[in-house]
Amino acid sequence: MARFALATILGNWVFVELMITKLPHYMLPSFSSLAFLTAGVLSVWIRKQVVPGGVRVAAVVWGLLILVFALLPWAATHFDRHLAAMIFAAFGVIFAVAMMIAWNVRRPAMAASVTGFGMMIAIAILFGVFFPKATFLRIPQDAGERLQALHATDAIMIGFTEPSLAFYQGGTIRPRPDDYLMTQSPADWPNWIVVTSDIYESLPSDRRERLQQIASYPGFNYNIPMRPVTVIVARKRLEK
Repeated sequence: MARFALATILGNWVFVELMITKLPHYMLPSFSSLAFLTAGVLSVWIRKQVVPGGVRVAAVVWGLLILVFALLPWAATHFDRHLAAMIFAAFGVIFAVAMMIAWNVRRPAMAASVTGFGMMIAIAILFGVFFPKATFLRIPQDAGERLQALHATDAIMIGFTEPSLAFYQGGTIRPRPDDYLMTQSPADWPNWIVVTSDIYESLPSDRRERLQQIASYPGFNYNIPMRPVTVIVARKRLEK
């Protein structure tokens, strides 16, 4: 059974590595086999009441990483801090400390329970409470839905080329180079433009005046390059 589980894990891993497109959920078929192997190892530790030294060290390292992840919502001081972030951070600190203590007092059954249920609760808080309130992570959704509501099918995006924006907008928006608004005549601009604030502010006044700001969305660009950004939805003004 162990060999079959390893074959399932390694086979899926090799298959995913050979694929050009890689998404996290492609490894889901391996999780049942990983759970089987994990349960086998834990049953031995629980029966013998031992926890290897390497596992205790790994628990400390993992606990410290959890502390960092738990406090990440507070790293961006210019984003709104809300109750959901406080709940996530507080539980993350409690979970990290409890997990490190449980593994290092060599109580494998308790440690496994704390780790498993703690992760389940942390993920529930993250997706059920924090993400719905984290508007700074929803620039593509908010900007795309606004464009769709405005029936903005003739649109381009400059400086912010997150692919999911196209899905929320309806699929017709296209990326353009950062210098597009400088190299192209305003007469050739499309009617709708999504542009970052730094590119917008760098435009000469005569070109900037050709754009009417409809909405702006401050947040965090989790695509490359990862950085805080403000995205502007603008409409081209007609020539007078």
